[in-house]
Amino acid sequence: MKKHPLALMLAAWLILAPAAHAKPQVLRLGLQDNPSTLDPALASNVPAIGVSHWLYNGLVTFDAQARIVPDLAERYVVSPDGKRYTFTLRRGVRFHDGKALTSADVRYSLNRLLLPETKSPGASFYRAIVGAPAALDGKAKSVAGIQAPDARTVVIALTEAQPTFLQVLGLNYAAIVPQGAGEREGFAKAPVGTGPFRLKEYTSGQRLVFERNPHYFKAGLPKLAAVEVQLGLNEQVEALRFERGDLDAIGLLRAIGAADFARLASNPEWRQRFLTKPDHATYYVGMNNRIKPFDDARVRRAVSMAIDKRRLVKLVNGRGVPALGFLPPTLPGANPQVQGNPYDPARAKALLAEAGYPHGFQTTYWCSNSQTAMKIAQSIQYDLSRIGIQATLRPLAFPMFLAAVGREGNVPIFTGNWSQDFPDPANFLGTIFSSRAIRSVNSLDTTFFSDATVDRLLDAAAGTMHEPTRFDLYRKVEHRVLALSPVAPLFHPKRFALAQPGVKGLELHPVWPVDAERIEVTR
Repeated sequence: MKKHPLALMLAAWLILAPAAHAKPQVLRLGLQDNPSTLDPALASNVPAIGVSHWLYNGLVTFDAQARIVPDLAERYVVSPDGKRYTFTLRRGVRFHDGKALTSADVRYSLNRLLLPETKSPGASFYRAIVGAPAALDGKAKSVAGIQAPDARTVVIALTEAQPTFLQVLGLNYAAIVPQGAGEREGFAKAPVGTGPFRLKEYTSGQRLVFERNPHYFKAGLPKLAAVEVQLGLNEQVEALRFERGDLDAIGLLRAIGAADFARLASNPEWRQRFLTKPDHATYYVGMNNRIKPFDDARVRRAVSMAIDKRRLVKLVNGRGVPALGFLPPTLPGANPQVQGNPYDPARAKALLAEAGYPHGFQTTYWCSNSQTAMKIAQSIQYDLSRIGIQATLRPLAFPMFLAAVGREGNVPIFTGNWSQDFPDPANFLGTIFSSRAIRSVNSLDTTFFSDATVDRLLDAAAGTMHEPTRFDLYRKVEHRVLALSPVAPLFHPKRFALAQPGVKGLELHPVWPVDAERIEVTR
């Protein structure tokens, strides 16, 4: 029987419909806790930095080789003496709410970053800007060295040349928000930026949804329609949901759990799909230098010598190398001959006795409550018990843990992890061992370590443009830090991530946890 033309049209439509009405591309990820903040000026941990990168842009950013490239700035010019930076903004950039970006927004954002009421942990990075010290000390509300002479021009003046200034300007702390946004109530949970995605849904403890920004200034990007972060998932549940196909990737916003990694790595289906890259990061034990008995360098060195770092690397499935120093060995400027405190429990006990603790002491050891963090903490707890230190573990949800260790006089000893913001010794040594990084809350110097010699060397390195000389100064800093032992370096991790076959364009970026602009997902 001859088919009616309408039936033929309907049949053709049904054949084409799946392609024409394909599910929008959504990248699904997992986390246990809410990100600690959605305010870029406050984001100082991997999940918060990852989310910040989706929501905001800075004047400059890092490309896939960690090189600085223009971002909101169309171009920039640096004066011959290295003390004046002139940025020309791109035309047509809009915030998520449709407002046009102007230089006034840039000046506001950078000025806000430096005010003490903002409590930005990264504020000390920008101390070289003219007028920044007065703002940081609460003596000025406006930073003289940040000027906006017209709607598309931003001029930043420094007191002295700083070799890493463009790198710190590329960090999330210096991301641009609309003028006045930071003073809006609830801004940290209702963000407005220029980034590739904007916040669509925030259901605390359940999920975050970021949808494509229709105003994004980069043509054809992002390729995803949305990024969904499922919350409340511990490491084991996250891995199981991935295996079931309910998540698209793991190992991006946090490391894959040790037991889950071992199982997945032994599965032929997944073994060949791992993405891996050396991670410029350091796990360490931090000791608050202002809380007894950790105000004594002998006690701190004893802790460092008591810990079996090789066992810790085994606990994370060999995904790392024992730390001989604080700088990762693949970081530019790292000292290949560095030798920190050796594993020597007998010498550790002797040091405790010298410090007046022949029978050890009791303390509270703080850590994140993730499965991997708990395993590391339990191993350290055992090692400390062997030299007489009885440590009671206090695990906390990650955002609460971060807030606790950044508060003065609060946490005596803890497991820390520093991941690079940019690949340079300044970001490791100049960030968390400078007395200028100390804050009463949100302190980046979480050991509250202060040493005049270290400060002097850091200041000299920060103003040295000759790279070999600068690296030599940072090696001297590392040598003194290891001798005074505010931290006990544990291991430098290797980064592993795993994605479903339908995920395309995913690469492990050297700086950003998840660079989602070019990722595609097909199901």
